[in-house]
Amino acid sequence: MGENTQGGTPGSWFRVTIPYGIKYDRTWLMNSIQRHCSVPFTPVDFHLVKNVAQFFVQEASTACALLDVSYKIRDKESRKIPVFVSPSAVPYSVQYKLKPEEMEQLKLTLSKRFDVSQKALDLQRLCLDPDLVGYDIDIILNRRSCMADTLQVIEKNFPELLSLNLSSNTLYQLNGLSDIIQMAPTVKILNLSKNELTSVWELRKMQGLKLEELWLQGNPLCDTFPDQSTYVRSV
Repeated sequence: MGENTQGGTPGSWFRVTIPYGIKYDRTWLMNSIQRHCSVPFTPVDFHLVKNVAQFFVQEASTACALLDVSYKIRDKESRKIPVFVSPSAVPYSVQYKLKPEEMEQLKLTLSKRFDVSQKALDLQRLCLDPDLVGYDIDIILNRRSCMADTLQVIEKNFPELLSLNLSSNTLYQLNGLSDIIQMAPTVKILNLSKNELTSVWELRKMQGLKLEELWLQGNPLCDTFPDQSTYVRSV
């Protein structure tokens, strides 16, 4: 991968892939890549696909510089980390990002759901909120673009957030929620109950978050454990 980074029109997009990237702390990984890269870059839509970490960048010159980083970073076991780069379509999160006026409406909607005294944000059944539906704004939190926009509002407007309720949002994967580690690091209580999560593996995408309470009742993954003690150890 990476052999086609020389061409491309101005503004072309490229996918950067780190095999087994799930093993590494995201902050350490991205700081290491930035430090070894010959040009500054802005990673877009960092996410995990199974064991692989991926993000996107623009411009062929940036892609080439990132390709040169491959095998120059060593992990704690002194193993060299490969970095693959390949041409990509425009990232989904960029294509479907909310317009400024839609972001403003999302901010107003979330503000109504925020409990100042408890520093708690209740986003259960967010896609059905009449303040969004009335403006024909679809916030489907399974979409990384929607989750990214929601976390952006949280980061800017609720920087001391302690409790986040994402129950009953039909979540079946948590790719977009991995950004919560950087954008809402103060969260201590996370409610993911009554969603469609089927694997504990999804929770590893938030492994840098220092939670005190995690609610998972009503997810299919809870039915895969023979007893509560096994469930607690796995989570």
